[in-house]
Amino acid sequence: MNFIYLLLALLAIFIIWKIFLFAFKGGNFHLIPRNIARVYKTIKSEFTNKYDNDTELLFIAGIINAKMYIRKDDSLVEKIYLAAKSCSSLKDETEKISDFAQILMQEYFLQDSKMNSSEIAIAINERKRKIDKSVSEELKSKKYFPKNVIEKDMPIVKEYYSHFEENKNKRV
Repeated sequence: MNFIYLLLALLAIFIIWKIFLFAFKGGNFHLIPRNIARVYKTIKSEFTNKYDNDTELLFIAGIINAKMYIRKDDSLVEKIYLAAKSCSSLKDETEKISDFAQILMQEYFLQDSKMNSSEIAIAINERKRKIDKSVSEELKSKKYFPKNVIEKDMPIVKEYYSHFEENKNKRV
């Protein structure tokens, strides 16, 4: 019986530690940009023949990262495309991914939070250095996103991208 209590106590300590680390690292202001950078880095190094330019690379990373949010609001796909278009011209890779992540975070938080868009923008702007640091650290790390997930999602993501590219001149 004492063993069970000890096991539960250790489990509780582990959970509290994970929560503490999540909050200390910056929570979603660390996690989201890190994940986007990890997907981006994996696609760039492992799937070089699957994208034609930086816009498409950012778009693929954004869609794969945002799957859960797209299920709630499929208009997010177009917003990711437009964000990828606007950020792809930036020369500095960290800045490109960081700015892209900030745009996506704005959309994610609009779905998940009771804050309005200006409050969310202020919160993201206040944590810009933390976001930049998360992206920079992830680009230097040796960790990669699971390739099998990217391989599974790639066909539908490419189809989305082709749709937007074909119709980009039809937008007002």
